[in-house]
Amino acid sequence: MIHVYGVFLPKTILTEYASAVDVFRIANQFGGDFMWHSVAPVSSDLLMDAAQVIVPKCEMLPERLPDGAVVVIPGSLAIPLEVNDPAFLSVMNWLEQVIHEGVTVCAICSGAFVVAGAGLLNGFDATTHHSLCDRLAQFYPAVRVRPQRAVVRSSGRKAYVWTCAGLSSGIDMLLHALGELAGAAVMQNTMREMVVYFQRSLEDEQISPWLRTRHHAHAGVHRVQDMLQKEFDQPHDLNSLASTACMSSRNLTRLFKQNTGMSVVQYQQWVRVSALKKFLSNSAYSVEKASLAAGFGSARHARYVWGKFEKGSIAAFRAS
Repeated sequence: MIHVYGVFLPKTILTEYASAVDVFRIANQFGGDFMWHSVAPVSSDLLMDAAQVIVPKCEMLPERLPDGAVVVIPGSLAIPLEVNDPAFLSVMNWLEQVIHEGVTVCAICSGAFVVAGAGLLNGFDATTHHSLCDRLAQFYPAVRVRPQRAVVRSSGRKAYVWTCAGLSSGIDMLLHALGELAGAAVMQNTMREMVVYFQRSLEDEQISPWLRTRHHAHAGVHRVQDMLQKEFDQPHDLNSLASTACMSSRNLTRLFKQNTGMSVVQYQQWVRVSALKKFLSNSAYSVEKASLAAGFGSARHARYVWGKFEKGSIAAFRAS
């Protein structure tokens, strides 16, 4: 049996805490063997989350952790302003004392501040919600903050440490950790039961590229975006796309730019660069093979288009 300790912090974001409970609860239905413990820096019959919702009794932080244990640190609305308050400092001290090799730590959103405060991330990569990344780097300069990443797995100073951007990426992170702890079959069945449509990889960005240009209500433009995203490796001429949008080519050109901030061609190139990043993250793909899979005619063409949207080179991206 694997013991999982969910740490209830002051002003805990309850949705993040509850989602972690659900991942391990559902995993037990498909062959997982997890026992959840709700723990807190103080013992109390009634605790209050960030929305002032009353939460059932939590146990005191245990004096030791069994081998193979998992510690989940959810986000808190008190972080970073109150991160040096006694309750948070006590959790940091506890982590520093009880974490040992073989334990897995999963920090959701601002929970990364607590793990960093315990010194477990010194010299290692980590992430948190994009609005807090600068503060995390400022508070803990020894941590290598990766602001673009949604989920980060680090070997950590004493144990494996997972950090992530926030609520939905917290589920992605916990599912990745579940796969390591209980195997791919348990993870996949848990995902199916939770109706997870798409799981972020460890290379995915926090802000989905698909959402950046989706803040509009034009149905025809959305249909064109859907087609370009779904069939990114296929050639699409303006006339066929205009037919999909049920409008003339001229109107599509004008409305697409007006609603997305990009021309149709620019959007198609941008989608292909996003796809190329995923292929490049797979060592089985050469640059040439990845370029062709992403819809570019050649690696040379891919490098040219890449330079329009990315600061570094393809080689630098792959090396990172």
